[in-house]
Amino acid sequence: MGNDLKPISGGSLVKVVEKIAEMPISVAEKAIDDIAHYQGDELVKEILHNLAPVKILAMLKQHDFSCPSIIAWILSPEVIVNILTIDPLFWKNIYNDNGHDNFFQIQNDALDLIASILTNVKDRDRQGEILRQISCNSLSLLYLFLPFIGWQIRKEQTLFIEDPDIDFGTADHLYEMIRWAAPQVAEEIYNFICSSQISLSYYITDLWSEAFDYFEPNHDYNHVETIMFVPIDRKERKLQ
Repeated sequence: MGNDLKPISGGSLVKVVEKIAEMPISVAEKAIDDIAHYQGDELVKEILHNLAPVKILAMLKQHDFSCPSIIAWILSPEVIVNILTIDPLFWKNIYNDNGHDNFFQIQNDALDLIASILTNVKDRDRQGEILRQISCNSLSLLYLFLPFIGWQIRKEQTLFIEDPDIDFGTADHLYEMIRWAAPQVAEEIYNFICSSQISLSYYITDLWSEAFDYFEPNHDYNHVETIMFVPIDRKERKLQ
């Protein structure tokens, strides 16, 4: 990164996190990539652990599963859970005249976000670890169910990710990845879908409400963007 590294190095981890938080999304993503290249993945893991989930979410949402963010592969399971629980807070216009279109868009965005993360993690064990962590949190598990609302499982499941009958980026493809990496989580999805006859609009509205209840009710969520930019962990380790 050369000279580009100087403005965000040489201080505490907190200062670096704060500087990255203030950068435009594309610039912040590039800065993190450069830090990984020149100072190593472990430092990037610390930065992402301390960076506000909403900033990470914004970086991920600049991309889709076919070309995921450069940070997708290095996110810890804990950070991923934070991202999934925060995303519903930013769903907008779910009650306007084009509500049905918005509901489908929210569902497709959730599918794309989860697929982007899992597709970019090539290691099966790590995919399984991420999925198990998601399933241990009630809100992130509900988020994981979202791409499958209204979905019907195929009669024959092969557990073969390269199945030519499965289009990448679809709910079928996501389900196959989940079955391959964490069969018990796939079973939770299957049981939920089979036992719940719920409309997409109702599910999204309920999940949106659950997300607000999940966080402190006294927050003014009109200013949630500001709240979520506060670093999670204010360590003071010096960067080299």
